[in-house]
Amino acid sequence: MIPLGVCSLVYLALIVYATVGVRKLGRLELSAQIADDQLEHWSAPYRTAILWLNRLAGVATLLGLFGTVTGIQTAFADMELAQNISPDTFARGINQALITTVAGLAMAIPGTVLHFVFRDLFERGSKLALRRAASDRGES
Repeated sequence: MIPLGVCSLVYLALIVYATVGVRKLGRLELSAQIADDQLEHWSAPYRTAILWLNRLAGVATLLGLFGTVTGIQTAFADMELAQNISPDTFARGINQALITTVAGLAMAIPGTVLHFVFRDLFERGSKLALRRAASDRGES
């Protein structure tokens, strides 16, 4: 569960960082002559953060699967150690397995959705910033 906790903290940091980037993009002033290069250079760290949201979604899914496997392995190991096989012995390991699975999916699903939302917001914001720069060039 500790790796999923660390993963969730990184997730939150990336979400805040991407949100700041989207807000700054709306107020970005680009030089008309080098707007494309300037925008690409400015947005690269934010785009990287948005990509990491999707990567962490994959990692969270795999950590949840790892927790599932270790939980089931623990359940069978506990059953082997206990001379009497009871549902309670098996249930403890299955409970651990299900908790990590749910935690992994609870991070992966919103992370994937947020990746696409932020990606689309950055695309729209970039096009708008380039249009503003082009219109500034036309006014000169």
